[in-house]
Amino acid sequence: MMLSGLRKVSLRPATTIRLFHSYQPALVSSKAQRKLASIEKKKKNLAIQTSKNAQKEKVDPVLGRADNPFVRRIQMEIEEPSVLAKGFEYHEVEKLLYGAKDARLLKMESSLGHDEEMIEKVKSEEAEKKEIVMRILSMRNAPNEEKEKKLIELGRKEFQRFDGDTGSSEVQAAVMTVEIYNLMRQIKQHPQDLLHIRRVRMLTQKRQRILRYLKRDDPERYFWCIEKLGVTDENVHVEFNFDRKYSEEFEVWPGRVLVKVTKQENEERRKQRRAAKVALRKAMSQGIEVKELKVQEKAKDETTEEANH
Repeated sequence: MMLSGLRKVSLRPATTIRLFHSYQPALVSSKAQRKLASIEKKKKNLAIQTSKNAQKEKVDPVLGRADNPFVRRIQMEIEEPSVLAKGFEYHEVEKLLYGAKDARLLKMESSLGHDEEMIEKVKSEEAEKKEIVMRILSMRNAPNEEKEKKLIELGRKEFQRFDGDTGSSEVQAAVMTVEIYNLMRQIKQHPQDLLHIRRVRMLTQKRQRILRYLKRDDPERYFWCIEKLGVTDENVHVEFNFDRKYSEEFEVWPGRVLVKVTKQENEERRKQRRAAKVALRKAMSQGIEVKELKVQEKAKDETTEEANH
């Protein structure tokens, strides 16, 4: 009975009141700090990248290093007077001419007898004939097609793994390099020759693929090959296109402006010029101040000397 008189008490959990505070100034400051930190980080990365690019060797992806010993050597070799066109060998032609001279001398002696004056005349005529024949057959006077064939043959012999090798990766890369050099000579003389420009682009990209295959197959042979061809590992793996940017960067046609400067780049150049002018003015003003100080010190020394006298 006493329990019935008691009041029932509900044990409900007390509701918690959440207080929301505004931290907007702190958030703004943290955002600004993050923004400043990202700008500083970007500047540092750009500085590191520019320093790396400055230290990196700039090599033409088409022609390779300037004055490539391999290309220069084979080009000098075909200019030698002993190198003949049409597949003739110098010693064979010389032997043939010597045999013709001996046959003529024997025929003359058998018919006219031994005559010193006639012998000297025949020898001088044969020497003149030899000079004319060698001049006609010389590679110097051969057409460009004949010269290119000889250059390809010399390049193939230098890179071949065995006699008669025409299909190994390094031989193919060497042959393409010779062809590229010949085509680039034509392109530099005739900038509107789009057919040759397309041919150079295709050959360069094909050479890249062959050299990448050689790198996977035989890395040691690959690095020996690219060193001899005058190209770098970056040239082999970079995406190449014979566009205006490449033509202006490596001066295919010196003096021609092919890429338009953007507003941002133009503004950067203006800032650099302004900074250079300010630095020059400051240096000049410092130099003038130093000169004035020297003049004043000299005047003081002169006055002191006069006072002492």
